[in-house]
Amino acid sequence: MGASVGSTATAGYVDFKAVRLTALGVLDEIVPRLLPDGHRSGDEWIVRNPTRSDATLGSFKINLRSGVRSDFATGDKGGDVIDLLAYDDAARDAVQSHIRRGWKPIPVGEVPS
Repeated sequence: MGASVGSTATAGYVDFKAVRLTALGVLDEIVPRLLPDGHRSGDEWIVRNPTRSDATLGSFKINLRSGVRSDFATGDKGGDVIDLLAYDDAARDAVQSHIRRGWKPIPVGEVPS
């Protein structure tokens, strides 16, 4: 069982800080499920940018320790897995697809140990 993350969320609101902290511990599982056509190289997930016609594998990378994404072809950058979901409709669709197939999201407030 994981350790509890302090939560100050009011009922009915998402505690994005808790989601962000929880996701950091499992980015190496989350990101490949969201963007499965890539590969791992060290602490980075290398994949074609799903939001544009990207011909070059390697121009779009996601750091699996911090969640920071970078598109080296366009200079676009983002900060965490929440930002990645907001950035990429395909990633949001992948989350819904995984949930429908039985992928159990980690409960907010639990950090894998």
